[in-house]
Amino acid sequence: MAGALAYLVSPIDLIPDFIPVLGQLDDLLIVPLLIYAALACIPADVKADCRAQTAAPAPDA
Repeated sequence: MAGALAYLVSPIDLIPDFIPVLGQLDDLLIVPLLIYAALACIPADVKADCRAQTAAPAPDA
């Protein structure tokens, strides 16, 4: 996630942003792929535990 955020705010891009369409298109493609790769690194049991916690009803306060 940190890598995706760093790429998004970095002034150094694969394709410079001043090139019409292609400059923004690389950000629209690369950043979601980096986020997907970061989420794929999370172990399945951790994902299942987090989903179970969010699906459970909130305790009465």
